[in-house]
Amino acid sequence: MLPAHSYHLHAHRSSRRPTQSFFQRVMHYVINEVLVDTLANSKTFQRFAVRSNAYFSDVSKKGLDHKEGIADKSGEFLRALREELRNPGSKT
Repeated sequence: MLPAHSYHLHAHRSSRRPTQSFFQRVMHYVINEVLVDTLANSKTFQRFAVRSNAYFSDVSKKGLDHKEGIADKSGEFLRALREELRNPGSKT
């Protein structure tokens, strides 16, 4: 059983929680709306978003090309390894 003073503190906190939660949700909504509206109407942010999208699309494409290149090279390596394991004494 909890001591009387800790029960009192716990009961007091739980009674404030719904009001605090509601206030936090309202503030989050208001801040989110203001932030989204401000950024949506900002030409600077729009330029940043377009440039960022172009940059990340380019990096993603380069990564995919690099991945395909590695897959090709690993395929060549595995073929050579298989060939070497089949014919260990032959020199190519």
